[in-house]
Amino acid sequence: MQHIVSVNALGYSYHDGTAALRGISLQITVGERVAIIGPNGAGKTTLLLHLNGILQPTAGTIEICGRKLDRASIAELRPKVGVVFQNADDQLFMPTVFDDVAFGPLNMGLPPDEVKRRVSAALSDVGLAGFERKAPYHLSGGEKKAIAIATVLSMSPEILVLDEPTGSLDHRARRRLIRLLAQLPHTLITATHDLRMVMDVCGRVIILDGGKVAADGRTSDILLDAKLLESHGLESPDS
Repeated sequence: MQHIVSVNALGYSYHDGTAALRGISLQITVGERVAIIGPNGAGKTTLLLHLNGILQPTAGTIEICGRKLDRASIAELRPKVGVVFQNADDQLFMPTVFDDVAFGPLNMGLPPDEVKRRVSAALSDVGLAGFERKAPYHLSGGEKKAIAIATVLSMSPEILVLDEPTGSLDHRARRRLIRLLAQLPHTLITATHDLRMVMDVCGRVIILDGGKVAADGRTSDILLDAKLLESHGLESPDS
């Protein structure tokens, strides 16, 4: 079985010495849809930020598509892992939606026609074709989140990494986003507190707690184990 992500004994400490990740090891195969859950401060976001080199480990290794992720390979491997941040406003900073979605492909040195094709395809994928000339700051929260995903899709990543994708969305926008995530073909890794979304989108769940992997298994097995969830500060989605 081909591993598209392999994390081996990963450790990370902040500058003040606080350990955020403590020997995490996990493998994710091509096409898997994996949720990373756990209490606040468990290390979920810190783990995600290692997957395309935003953070560098203080111990252990990460392999992406069979290659070690390090300073020598980061330029080649980073485009393979598209990260969507929790706050869409951190990802949208250009005057128009087109400019935001085109930013990555332009920085990849792609020709204008290919950039336009990728922008059009990415906006179509997230259900926002025709939004090219809109100002991002005039969009709704759900539209901003979808555009943030489009900025990543335009770079044709193999892996899509999302941090709290449904956070702060109203019910209608949340359902639209869940439908979008369910239909995307990418290997998907998401850190979230939205366990109902996990049930709809992800086939596998990993619980992090205290910077360590506390459980790893099928979504149905993990989320229906009320005692396991409670022991890690989580609540069953059926509660």
